Amino acid sequence: MSHSFISWLYGKGEPLSPILFEFAEGHSLFKGASTVHKFGYNDTIGATEETIWSQGGLYVFPSIASSMNVSSDVSTDTSAGVGARSVVIQGLNADYDEVNETVTLNGLTEVATTNEFFRINRMYTETAGSADRNEGNIYIGLGGPSSGVPTTVYGKIDYTENQTLQAIYTVPRNNVAYITHYSASVGKGGQAVTVKLRATEGNTSILRTRDKFQLLQGNLPSPQIPPTTMVANSDMMFTGASASGSNDVTVSIHIIKLPHDWK
Repeated sequence: MSHSFISWLYGKGEPLSPILFEFAEGHSLFKGASTVHKFGYNDTIGATEETIWSQGGLYVFPSIASSMNVSSDVSTDTSAGVGARSVVIQGLNADYDEVNETVTLNGLTEVATTNEFFRINRMYTETAGSADRNEGNIYIGLGGPSSGVPTTVYGKIDYTENQTLQAIYTVPRNNVAYITHYSASVGKGGQAVTVKLRATEGNTSILRTRDKFQLLQGNLPSPQIPPTTMVANSDMMFTGASASGSNDVTVSIHIIKLPHDWK
């Protein structure tokens, strides 16, 4: 299906500014549309391909919807602690419908979510004690935890970040997503890093390479003309692999999400 304003804007050969779009979201023309900003960081990209997320390794999407466990690796991230006291989880259920849940933390002891999550798109600190930040790493996942770390991790808020850093996203049911712009940066010079955009086409497990490029150092902005389209229920992630040594890679992604019946 074609969305008229996307076609019109890109027909002019200009990248759509997510900032301008956010200003216009309240206008009736944009009713039902929203922007999504995803960003990820991995400081241990080596020869083996890894997802750009702070936990490291290649991300594996859950195979079934489950009540997940939330925990920290320190005791001060708790309901009356100086660190993070509660977190918000943004994800999808088994039907790919959006689900949000607030969980009150209990330090190293896991707290089970009330909802069953099939995908985790984001997690962030909602309330905190006097530190105004998470004092440890906060995890959401399955199994365990051991010293606060689940056996399988699906999201992680790194110490002091108050927000997951993962270039991973799944499109909700009855929506289409347009990746309008992304950028990648590499911290060390002289070590080529190959970055890939990998995505499924709907609810399949096959992650296709949708873009692939190399960086030596610095930042590569990549406006998408036309935008990269992701249909409902599609999974997406950015990955990286270094030609030599270990490197830190950051990816930032701008997405416009529209309901299927948007005209």
